[in-house]
Amino acid sequence: MNPRKVPMKNRITLKSFSFSVLVAFLCGFSASAAHADSVVPQSDGKFMQNKGTKSSESYEGTPQPFYEYGKGMQLGSIHIKPLAEYSVNYESNIFYSDSGHKDDVIHRIDAGANAEMPLNGGQHLASLGYMAEVERFSTNDSESHADQTLQGGLDLNFVPFSVNLRDSFKHTVSRSDTEFTDRVLRKEYQFDGVLEVPFAVFFLETELDNFYIHYQNNDNDVFDHDIFTVYQRVGYDLGPNTQILAEYAHLFINYELETFGDRDGDADQWAGGIRGALGTKTTYQLWLGGQWRVYNDDTRPDFSGFIARGALQYDLSDKSYLMVRGGRTPYESTFDNQSFYTRNRMEFIWKQQLRERFFFQTREILDYNEYSRISTVNGDSTTRRDYVWQTGLGVEYFLPNEYISFFAEYKFNARDSNTFNLDYDAQTVSLGVKAVF
Repeated sequence: MNPRKVPMKNRITLKSFSFSVLVAFLCGFSASAAHADSVVPQSDGKFMQNKGTKSSESYEGTPQPFYEYGKGMQLGSIHIKPLAEYSVNYESNIFYSDSGHKDDVIHRIDAGANAEMPLNGGQHLASLGYMAEVERFSTNDSESHADQTLQGGLDLNFVPFSVNLRDSFKHTVSRSDTEFTDRVLRKEYQFDGVLEVPFAVFFLETELDNFYIHYQNNDNDVFDHDIFTVYQRVGYDLGPNTQILAEYAHLFINYELETFGDRDGDADQWAGGIRGALGTKTTYQLWLGGQWRVYNDDTRPDFSGFIARGALQYDLSDKSYLMVRGGRTPYESTFDNQSFYTRNRMEFIWKQQLRERFFFQTREILDYNEYSRISTVNGDSTTRRDYVWQTGLGVEYFLPNEYISFFAEYKFNARDSNTFNLDYDAQTVSLGVKAVF
């Protein structure tokens, strides 16, 4: 069947903070989405300060709201915090190839700024962040690229309720951990809004999340899609440090092109959760439930199974901590006309202050991914199953002014797959300097 444009059913556009016009100058590139998987951030609900810890995976390097007195610049009521980073990186396998590895030395520059402005005497807060990442490859110049991220937010705190809004735009070729083995140029838009209404020991959370991904190469238009999710939660305060919650979510999955059958679908999701604090140093969050994902095309496999997400953080000090987090959930896939794959993830992070200005950090990740149906690759028919892991450690030293730091990092990424030509391993060594004013 030839691809043809069809109206996007159930398409809901939520762009209350649309910053696209500010990045209209972004130039286009070309990339292939072969063996790439589209990862959508999963919601874990509103972060409850001092009671829980966010358990979902976030986009690393994305500017986040902040407010730190003594640093940054003050322009009236606006607090601006510029940041810049330069690193030189040796990577042993820049294409994540199974064989014939190509290495390169990559120069990376990250620069941007975060800003916050209190409103109505600090009752509300508006935030805006921009980050640009430029990578220049010494040998394989065709891989050089520039990623850009723009994010805004608005926190409104009224006496009977609160509203938290976030909007982001990414122009990126990032491989999103190890699911993208190619550098796939795409634009990602996400809006998230949470309304919280307390009723004594009970409270309600209503969340709307809209995620849209657009691939820049015309060959990948078949993967452009939108996922709109409505969450409704009800919670109960068991005590000053513990909450229990019940959650229902409905997902609308909409593809812009109708090809290889109708990929649109819907999903219902139920989960129960508990989040809270154990003493003054430990915070936790755990959700267990199930999802039923049904596609319009009856020939496509549906998902029906359990989902989970959770995190546990122990603060060793105000600057040192241990964190364990993980989850299980299905994601839309772009591999061999698959509907989805189920990702099972465990992650461990340890940050330790060794001396007054000297820090150590390590991060370990293990994924087990299973795809939705049998694929035939190189004459072998099997359901694709991958083990993906990442290990890394780094050190960072801050100068006495605490604005400038020097860092060194080592990472090892690998994938062991039962599907032909999808194994790889890659090592990265980085040295750099960072300035946060």
